[in-house]
Amino acid sequence: MTDSDNIHLQWDDQLPPPFSWNTRFPILLQQPMTLPQKFLNMLHPLSAVNYRQLTQRIPKNPCNQDMDYSAEAFLILRIFDREMTSSIVQWLRRELGIQMPDFYMKFEYGKHANYHGKNKNKKVNFNHPQKDPKTGEWIWKSPATGQECTCTRTFCKSRKVVPFEKANSSFFWKWGMFVSVRNRLFHTSDSAPFTLIELYALKNEFDNFMLSYLPSLYALKKELSSPAKQEDNSSNTNQENNSSNDNKENDSTKSAT
Repeated sequence: MTDSDNIHLQWDDQLPPPFSWNTRFPILLQQPMTLPQKFLNMLHPLSAVNYRQLTQRIPKNPCNQDMDYSAEAFLILRIFDREMTSSIVQWLRRELGIQMPDFYMKFEYGKHANYHGKNKNKKVNFNHPQKDPKTGEWIWKSPATGQECTCTRTFCKSRKVVPFEKANSSFFWKWGMFVSVRNRLFHTSDSAPFTLIELYALKNEFDNFMLSYLPSLYALKKELSSPAKQEDNSSNTNQENNSSNDNKENDSTKSAT
């Protein structure tokens, strides 16, 4: 956890403007990059599979620009949402009292983990249960993508903490940009196709975001999901106790002699 005062956050209360890169047309016709293998290894396994599928589906040259590439855009956003939910959102849940790693990506019975966005009267439940239709068990249901972004951002701003050093106002602005794309695709009546130019732009924005932040997000996922540190501490404690007992035995032997 990092004190945000140390990195001089300047918070902007405005979400990014609507998704449009028409003014950047010459740049956007460049073929999208591909993440290096070491970054793919940091993704959730399903995200890595989706990313490889995505790279195969994106045209290699700017042809068929009038086609609708919404399906490919959905795939990018699905990968993005999964990575954010499994890292920084779990960090927020821990800050709100959910025990990690025991309830990483899981529902914890009897715990309330509510927080708000800009509207303090509208709480969002970060420990919301839903019944698994296959098993009948209660599982964790993540909040809406926009709620995850605004609540995490508000929490960091008000508590003056961030999950990692690079999680500054630029990070949250970029997160909000992906939310705005998602809102356009899912929640608007705009029937205009998602063009190839926009797909190139979204893919490049996604790759640049991951190149900048994925190592930090990956480290956060490992910290929150792995009990290794706790086991190491327990092992160290046991070693110290054993050493202490050995010393006591040696002292008692000396006293007896």
